Amino acid sequence: YAYVANVLRDSLAVIDISNPSDPVFVSEERGPQAGVSLDFASSVFVSGNYAYVTTELRNSLAVIDISNPSDPVFVSEERGPIPGTSLSGADSVFVSGNYAYVASQSRASLAIIDISNPFDPIFVAEERGPSGGTTLNGAHSVFVSGNYAYVASQTRDSLAVIDVSNPQDPVFVAEEQGPVPNTSLDNAKSVFVSGNYAYLASANRASLAVID
Repeated sequence: YAYVANVLRDSLAVIDISNPSDPVFVSEERGPQAGVSLDFASSVFVSGNYAYVTTELRNSLAVIDISNPSDPVFVSEERGPIPGTSLSGADSVFVSGNYAYVASQSRASLAIIDISNPFDPIFVAEERGPSGGTTLNGAHSVFVSGNYAYVASQTRDSLAVIDVSNPQDPVFVAEEQGPVPNTSLDNAKSVFVSGNYAYLASANRASLAVID
């Protein structure tokens, strides 16, 4: 199965890809309030029997039970201690262990949510960098590898590195803006980490940057 976050449909779609030449749409979940529960669903990460979906306009992390792909079920959401603000512009999610890491574009932050109980996710911490609201400005994508979270920030035009060895107390440790700040990684949209390298897609630069 492939799980697709649908921005305009405000839903999570499930597609059977057992035959890649003939994918088949099998189901979708829009939550208890269609058009609201998954408002502007922007990203999805599947771990075990659950799909974790960020909603950019609902400003939340939604949890959906996908143990039966033909009948996914919305089970919970987390909007943080200040709904509408704590996860403002929630754009991307990465799950590692018992935690979900959410890059929130409008909040300019990396939020960490305890998902050990998928029916009751709990917002535990956030990191906004040394200049809150600026350092992670436009946080758009997150990838967690080992003890570090890597965040691509499209307005800051950067890759930020955050120590998440203690998820209750994340620490901003570094950033890279390239040889020409605000140009080399212009509109950094997405990041993927493999081994010792981060691969960063920059929309306005029309490039793939490789960072050690």
